Amino acid sequence: MQIGKRIRLGRWFDGGKTFVLVIDQGIPRGFAPQIKDNMTTWCSADSPWDAVFVHQGQVMANEGLFAAKNALPFIIKLTSNSKDCPNTTVRSMICSVGRAAALGASGVAINMFVGSDFEANHLSQFGQVVDDCEKYGMPLVVLANPAKKEDNFIAEKLAYACMIAAEMGADIVKSEHPGTVEGHRMMVEACMCPLVVEESCLSFDEEGTIKSVENAMAAGAAGAFLGDRLWKMKDPVALGRKIREIVYQ
Repeated sequence: MQIGKRIRLGRWFDGGKTFVLVIDQGIPRGFAPQIKDNMTTWCSADSPWDAVFVHQGQVMANEGLFAAKNALPFIIKLTSNSKDCPNTTVRSMICSVGRAAALGASGVAINMFVGSDFEANHLSQFGQVVDDCEKYGMPLVVLANPAKKEDNFIAEKLAYACMIAAEMGADIVKSEHPGTVEGHRMMVEACMCPLVVEESCLSFDEEGTIKSVENAMAAGAAGAFLGDRLWKMKDPVALGRKIREIVYQ
């Protein structure tokens, strides 16, 4: 790994573990005013996560937060679609690696849906982004999923998606929790780079989120990228502290 990537990764992936707050979900999942309303709190230096996962416009609109001396590092999402798109596996490039570097990002992320009708486009985007990340010394996070929703929590399908993402050049792969330690271990073993967890088939509440992260870490995962499973809860910061303890114990 080249020095630029190591420096940027060291800001939020020190010691082989990480915990990231994902707040890019307003575009693909629908209107979420609580994200905008809580940026100051969630992006403060004393928050329990290591970095935030955002779109470029969120950085531009909150320059003061991200320009502060002890500001949280941020990872910029390069691909997305709106919630009204008839096919959720259609993801367009909405930012570039060069633009993310110019904004001060410490990482970038893209989607990859295995078996999608648009897979050829995803893989072409993937290859170009890998090249650009090497050019700019930018860590690449790949959100790897099966294209079919019914496969989203099947361990074998998830493991295959994670394997592809790693073999194509991801520095970190983000995927779902299939519900068991054994299933998640299959994913970890299939993935040649660090694997982090976000979504889960377990209950959408504090208990289900904690159990999902516990299972993932027991299986050998490198941490958690949590979105609405965190910021839709009653006290995201308090839950974040609990998650951090699990990740770093």
